[in-house]
This record gives sequence, structure tokens and C-alpha cells, in this order.
Amino acid sequence: MAAKGARLREERERLGFSQAVLATNLGQSRDSQGRYESGKRSPDWDYLDSFAQLGADVLYILTGERRSSVPLPEANQLPPRLRERLSVAISSIEAGLEAVGRTASPKVKSELVMAAYDILSRDGEAATAQIICLVKA
Repeated sequence: MAAKGARLREERERLGFSQAVLATNLGQSRDSQGRYESGKRSPDWDYLDSFAQLGADVLYILTGERRSSVPLPEANQLPPRLRERLSVAISSIEAGLEAVGRTASPKVKSELVMAAYDILSRDGEAATAQIICLVKA
């Protein structure tokens, strides 16, 4: 299982997620994410399905074989300005959900992140408070 955990960590890093952010997006604790990556515990099917929806190559995680010869995009291929905007969008959504003690499914979070990203594109980082308030509503 340690090899699968290492590949899971590799996919998380390839997609640009910290353990804490990925765990939150997948409805897990950071400790659970750490146990998955260390091979001490195996994720369930729902976790893998949700991770695949975020762009993970689950076949690679399970078998070590990539699903195709088409290269997968690297998170660091995004221009720094866009990576920063995405990071701010995710952080704002997380802060809003935490402020009201709520959680959201990965699908809902992805929709919120995309909306936040659009707001940040239009209004800049000054819109962070607006995004947090939007999530609280």
C-alpha cells in the first residue's frame, strides 16, 4: 500500500493541493489524508471518485500506469498570476465555509471556487471579503 500512498501524494502535488486543502475538498480530515499517503490506510471508492473529479489519475494511483500517453497538465504550468488567483479563490471559499461551520461536497466546492475565481478576475483581491460573505449566505 505504501506505493499507492506515494502515488496518491504525487497526484495531490501534481494538482497543486496541500494535504489540508485536498482533504477538505474530499470531505476528509488532514490526518486521514496523511494516513492514505503514508499507506497506513486505504481510501474508499467515494474518495477516489471525488479525487478523480478534481483531475487525479486514479488508474495511476491504483496501478502505477497512466491512463493514456497524453501528458497530464502540471499545476505549475499555470502562470503565477492565475495560480495565485485560484489559491485566493479556494482560501476564500474555505474561510467562508469555516466561518459558518458548514461543509460542501466537492462538486459544490468546485462551483463555488469557479464563481470566486470569476469574481477575483473581475474585481481583484479586494473581492475576498465579498466571496466569504457570499459563501456565508
